[in-house]
Amino acid sequence: MPKSGIKIGVIRKIRTADFEQLDVISELTEEIEWENEADRQKATDKVTKHLIDDFTKAYNAVVDSIGVKRSLGTAILTDKDKNQKVANVASDPYEDFDILD
Repeated sequence: MPKSGIKIGVIRKIRTADFEQLDVISELTEEIEWENEADRQKATDKVTKHLIDDFTKAYNAVVDSIGVKRSLGTAILTDKDKNQKVANVASDPYEDFDILD
C-alpha cells in the first residue's frame, strides 16, 4: 500500500498595533497510507480537518488570553475542485487592526 507524507499549516497574523503583530501558527505532519486516489484524497481531507480544528482551538485560546475583542478577517477558503467552502473567517467592517482590552 503506497504511503505519502503530508505537511500542512496555517498562519493567522493578528495586527495589534502599528508595527506590532502576533502570529498564531498551526502545523501538522502526517503519514498516510492509501490504495487509490480517492483514498488519498479522503485521508488528505481528514488531515486538513484536523488542522482546521487544531488551529481554531489555538487561535481562540490566544485571542481569549490576550483579550482581543474583534479580529480582522476576510478570507474564505474554498476547495475549487469540489466547489465548496472549507472554512470562513468573518469579515470585519473596520480595516485598521485588532482591539486589545
